Amino acid sequence: MKKFLLFSIFLVSLTVMASFSPSFSLKVTFTLDYTNDYPVITPVYYWTNEFWISGNIFEKDYDLSFSLKDNQINSAKIAISQYDSKITIFKNQKEGSTGDWLSLYIIDYPYVDSGQDGVYFNYSGLNVVLFNTLDLRYLQFRGSSFSTFFGKRGSLWDFYLDYYLKFSNFNVIGEVVQTGILSDFSNLSIEKMVFLGGIVEKNWNSGIKYVFFGNNVEMPYSPTSFESSHNLDIWSKMGNFTVALKPHFDIDTIVDDFIKRTEIFVDFSNDSIFINLFKKGIEFDDIANPTTWGEFSVTFGTNYSLFGFNGKLSYTFGNPAHNTVRTIGDVYYLELSKSIGNITLFTKFQRIVGYYETRNTFYGELKFTGFSSGELIVKVGNDDFYNVNNFKKVVNIEFNTWW
Repeated sequence: MKKFLLFSIFLVSLTVMASFSPSFSLKVTFTLDYTNDYPVITPVYYWTNEFWISGNIFEKDYDLSFSLKDNQINSAKIAISQYDSKITIFKNQKEGSTGDWLSLYIIDYPYVDSGQDGVYFNYSGLNVVLFNTLDLRYLQFRGSSFSTFFGKRGSLWDFYLDYYLKFSNFNVIGEVVQTGILSDFSNLSIEKMVFLGGIVEKNWNSGIKYVFFGNNVEMPYSPTSFESSHNLDIWSKMGNFTVALKPHFDIDTIVDDFIKRTEIFVDFSNDSIFINLFKKGIEFDDIANPTTWGEFSVTFGTNYSLFGFNGKLSYTFGNPAHNTVRTIGDVYYLELSKSIGNITLFTKFQRIVGYYETRNTFYGELKFTGFSSGELIVKVGNDDFYNVNNFKKVVNIEFNTWW
């Protein structure tokens, strides 16, 4: 309460002393958690609230935004722009991703916590980012057709140079990355490097990319990773069809790797149906026995409209059946929504039938928008079907308003 009072005094003072034109929003959530089974009879319940303020101070070149969660400052950002420069001080914000072809740094979950504290400085194409919550800092320069970068994490340095060259009918892309360099450069090694090169059609409907990935590459803040040193990505889109071939191989086992590690994707979609095929490896030990096919998936689905409901229906047969079930099996998925005036209903259901287990999960959402500047949402279950395969007995009642 003391922090909230001090914050209120600060806000009033700011409004009086400066030309502060704020906008506000408030989110209040009441949660009923029934995941504790018998003998617990009553649910666990709790309230949370998040309050956001954003606006301009003095003039348009000064921006301030911050939020409170449960009466404490949860996040904040102040940005000051003058001429071609901008400095941003942030708390618990998703700031600092590098944006290169290989995504060397992504300062966001799951690579780091969802929000970080630090300072961001930009002058024309020069970016400098210093983190207070991570032992990490970097300098980046972005030109019209290239960017270069030096980053320091702990005692190690990372470097990249990427480029994007546009021609009349195609584009050329590329990047060179050196990771985990000591300050005296004594550990420079091709095994700590990544190379990317590619030629793509100007609309990106077809192309070919090659990536060399060293055996000792260090990219802890990146989603980029390969099991093999040499990796190709060849794709082409022809009307409603997209076909992609992704061989992964090491030089000394190139033939065996091409047979076992090559990934094949075939996608078809139009306004009503979609088909997705995936196979890792081109071998079939027993064509009549899917358990010998290795990794694969076959998905058929449709986007439909029926009796005023819109939705999606799909069936997948594969190995693994699902991200959370590592055996061969089936996944049935149903999604539907309907709006009646100011009320919107959305539900989805998933059933996984694995070799040893069956999992069912459901999520439902009822939204009321008949307010001048607000909405009320009732949510049942967990909507993260990719990582959660069973029904979570949780009810959230959420109210959002803004002014």
